[in-house]
Amino acid sequence: MTTPISASTPAGQEPVANPDAGFGGPLPVADHADAVVLLLERQRGLYEQLRELGEKQRQLIQDQLPEPLLVVLSQRQQLVDELAQINHELEPYRSNWRRFYGALSGPDQKRVGGLVQEVETLLASIIEKDNHDQTQLEQAKRLVGDELGLAVRAGAAVHAYKTQFAAGRGRQLTDRKG
Repeated sequence: MTTPISASTPAGQEPVANPDAGFGGPLPVADHADAVVLLLERQRGLYEQLRELGEKQRQLIQDQLPEPLLVVLSQRQQLVDELAQINHELEPYRSNWRRFYGALSGPDQKRVGGLVQEVETLLASIIEKDNHDQTQLEQAKRLVGDELGLAVRAGAAVHAYKTQFAAGRGRQLTDRKG
């Protein structure tokens, strides 16, 4: 048995979402369940694609291939934009989640709850791996910075020797006989 979302559900009728509750209009809860399932399935699919691109990203970081990495980052951004749209569409349900979820039938609760758990697990995995990738990128950036610093110091030292040699001081470093 479902709990009505709208306080005024006539006896014998399927509960109807209250438009004031933010569910987007007077649809039967089952229709809302189907809509949420579709959104969650799209979200799950996008997260799976994001995870796959994350694996490519990790490999490109390890192989130090910046140009292909930029392409993958652009593709990931497109997925993130799509996810933002889905999150926007899910917002009315999230803002009244307890009431909405409580109004679902048992099978719908299982379906929706399972998808939510899958999406949360995927997201947690993506975030963890992205944090690891960010750490690797920061380490690579530090290494490049250190190498550039060494190159600049070496260049400055070479320049100093050239300047001293050109000023006649270079003879001080040669054999006294020469």
